[in-house]
Amino acid sequence: LAATAFACKERNLKSIGVIRGEKTTELSHTLKNCQANDMELFFVSRVDYKDANNSTFIKSLKSQFGDFTLVPEGGYGKLGANGAALIMDFTYHLNATHICISVGTATTLAGLIVGNKEKIEIIAVPAIKNMIDIDDRLTELIGNYDKASLQVFNEYHFGGYAKYNTELLNFMNGIYIDFELPTDIVYTSKLMYGILEKINTGYFKKGSKIICLHTGGLQGNKSLPNGSLIF
Repeated sequence: LAATAFACKERNLKSIGVIRGEKTTELSHTLKNCQANDMELFFVSRVDYKDANNSTFIKSLKSQFGDFTLVPEGGYGKLGANGAALIMDFTYHLNATHICISVGTATTLAGLIVGNKEKIEIIAVPAIKNMIDIDDRLTELIGNYDKASLQVFNEYHFGGYAKYNTELLNFMNGIYIDFELPTDIVYTSKLMYGILEKINTGYFKKGSKIICLHTGGLQGNKSLPNGSLIF
């Protein structure tokens, strides 16, 4: 949502965010960020949101807002995957042996696989607990793919989506001190925790060149209690 709102404002496009759940008195920091970038927020009940991809629901949106381009949740879809494939164009000159990504809907992951012309090993670190349908998602998005070039580390979700504990917060502060690298509690902190642990336990061969993609989301850190992070 935050990225879409920003991109639309940059291109002078009107954006509408369909938000699951009733509007609360105090909006989340992400939704405040969306509003700051001129996104109109449209709240729907959790029951109605389950049918968000239903043609009847989409028709009701068009009757209210007129014609629009629908961006699915997380950008999920073939267009989203094809767009994410362009990320690989920015990596080839770095001669990486591994490219690592945190996973939500698996759309960006699918794009990396599509754009992987050099057969670089791609490592996925799901931010969701028990995300066992990655293969199904990738098949739906891009069809058959080279499974040998993909490695999934499922053990770094820290309890589930947007879950965290003191260990993760301490880790986030630690890598900021060491590398001036800010991470978010949902995605990139868990990615970096997992990759650094795999480095320390010898998963990567000596001489490996590893790229970790930072997918944003730093505004979500504002939901943490004051003083949790030093950045």
